[in-house]
Amino acid sequence: GYHVFALDKADYRYALVSGPDRDYLWLLARDSDLSADIRAALVEEARTKGYPVEDLILVDHAEPKCLPQK
Repeated sequence: GYHVFALDKADYRYALVSGPDRDYLWLLARDSDLSADIRAALVEEARTKGYPVEDLILVDHAEPKCLPQK
């Protein structure tokens, strides 16, 4: 199962989701340009709950990862 422990209840723009233990953590957002302030607050919330946030992998969304087939 998955546990949603932070959620933008007004607009559903972002969420923090974990697995049943602290081995998995996802910061999910509808837009690739989530503000640095919101991201920092979410990471701090995860840190206070005991997640190893220093292991987070931040994905660069500036370049498309898949190219259309020709």
